[in-house]
Amino acid sequence: MTAPIVEWGETVPSLAHLYLSIERSLSALLERAVRRAWQEDHLSYSVCELMSARAPMRFRSARGDEVRVDIEIFKNDGVVEERHGDIAVVVSLAREGVPDLFGLGFLEAKRRYTGTGRFDKFSAQQLATIERNTPHALLLLYDYEDIVFNADVSREDEVLEQVTHTRAAVVPVNLARALDVKSTRLYQYSAPLGHQLCYRYLHGLDLDLVGSPDSMLGFFPSADLLPEFVVRMRVSHGQAIPPPDVPLPKGFAPIERPDQEVEAFPAGTVEDEAGA
Repeated sequence: MTAPIVEWGETVPSLAHLYLSIERSLSALLERAVRRAWQEDHLSYSVCELMSARAPMRFRSARGDEVRVDIEIFKNDGVVEERHGDIAVVVSLAREGVPDLFGLGFLEAKRRYTGTGRFDKFSAQQLATIERNTPHALLLLYDYEDIVFNADVSREDEVLEQVTHTRAAVVPVNLARALDVKSTRLYQYSAPLGHQLCYRYLHGLDLDLVGSPDSMLGFFPSADLLPEFVVRMRVSHGQAIPPPDVPLPKGFAPIERPDQEVEAFPAGTVEDEAGA
């Protein structure tokens, strides 16, 4: 269930309330996906669509500023030989009194396999390539069970009701490389995806930054090295005028917001085969 749209001038929820609402929706979505299609593309598409369906989002910052977030999602329509992360989060952020900020965050999605209980489908070589291209990239880990994450990393004391479990967590790629494990031990260094979106990306953190919107295209090395999905977020801190649009490489088409929940893959059971 999406949060109600709040118009400017009305009561605007706190960021903590927005975070809790998003995190609960994400966990419910992934719990349903276990019974439908436990595949990275389906999971990532569903997560992106959930965020888009909430737009525009509004919250009140700790400073008392009203913040608006416009969200659009795009899918790569071409043939991608090598992905530059599964999801690119493209952020333009406007804050009164300072220049606009433009940056990208990359999420490399991996699901946990029920057959092994591990994240089998990434390698040290793959992580090294991702880190070389995008130093701030994160692993986005999908789990078919609740994740007990590190609350110290996630600053959970700042929310009104603690979120003790999630189904999607993020870990920095460079940290995952240093640990050199594919098990749930990664969760000791993780934060919930909802936390990453609300407390990091929406404030310009963990992004590869550029000086202008057009410079954003430089982070996409070639037509054969692109993300599968792009989430474009325009964030306005303390003002009703959204920041400038950011161009995307050719080959990305907007995904229209459906009236009903989208089933990107046929209904089915959890896929246990690690090599699939």
